[in-house]
Amino acid sequence: MLVGLVVLVCGVIFFAARRGENIIVIGNLSAADIAQIKRSVSGEMQRQIFPELSLESIMDLPGRVIDWRQTKLHSIEALSLTSRFSPKMVLVSIRKSNRTNANSFLLVPGTNGWTIYPETR
Repeated sequence: MLVGLVVLVCGVIFFAARRGENIIVIGNLSAADIAQIKRSVSGEMQRQIFPELSLESIMDLPGRVIDWRQTKLHSIEALSLTSRFSPKMVLVSIRKSNRTNANSFLLVPGTNGWTIYPETR
C-alpha cells in the first residue's frame, strides 16, 4: 500500500503541468537553447525531490514537493567569455515565491545539448 502511494505521488509530481513562468533571458540564446536549458534545470529540480529510494526520502517527500512547487526559474543569463556569437556557459537563477534567491545552476554546452555543470548540483 505504501509503495502504491509513493508511486502515485511520484507520478503526479513528474507529470503535473507547471504554470507558465516569466523568465528573464539575458544574452543571445535561441528558443531551442532556452527550451533545453529549462528542461535540464527542471529535470534536476525534480531529481532532488526523490534522490534515492530510502525511508528518509519517503518521509521528506511532502516537504520537498511543496518546496519544488514554490520554486520557479527566475533568469537565464548567457555568459560568453570568449565568443560574441555563442554562449560558452549559462547561469540559471532559481527563486522561491517567499524568498529572493534560492539556488543557481551553471550549464555548459555538451554533445547532447546543455548539461548542468557537476559542481553546481
